[in-house]
Amino acid sequence: MLKEDNWCLAPVLAYGLERKPDEMKASGHPYDTFEYGRYIGILTAPLSETKFEPDVLIIYSDTGQLRRLLLSMKPENIPLVGGHYFPPSCAHSVVTPILTGEYRVVIPDPGEYARALCGDDEIMFAVPGVKLETLVADLIYAQDGGSPFARENMMMRPDFPQPDLYKNAFKVWGMDYEK
Repeated sequence: MLKEDNWCLAPVLAYGLERKPDEMKASGHPYDTFEYGRYIGILTAPLSETKFEPDVLIIYSDTGQLRRLLLSMKPENIPLVGGHYFPPSCAHSVVTPILTGEYRVVIPDPGEYARALCGDDEIMFAVPGVKLETLVADLIYAQDGGSPFARENMMMRPDFPQPDLYKNAFKVWGMDYEK
């Protein structure tokens, strides 16, 4: 999409396709932008059909899928996850991850909902292209049993069996624990 292909103001400004007009500089939600003139447009494709190396991957998921994805991450990658909850989601899910190299959890903005038809139950997870290999490795590690959260299932039990970590901590703290 080149500048003239856009129908929304936010990506034109966020992607540095135009300069922010003076009358807008003090208004609206703050967001990262690419340097004006650095790019002429943005290229998108479904990952399964991508013939180029993406700078960012955006995953739309429900909260359960996002929880499983995040809980598969190794501890050293957790500090690289940030979030943003206000418009414009196009900037927070594209520009910020590319500039910072950090993952972003982003709530879809009204444009994502009304015009891109994002569901009420969907949330965005942006993965910088340079982190895609790490994320996939973490998912494989978790699926192969490396993460205690990889295979969590719902179970409503008043007294669930406590893991050893809980038992030991509760014992030290003088709390009730499963013996």
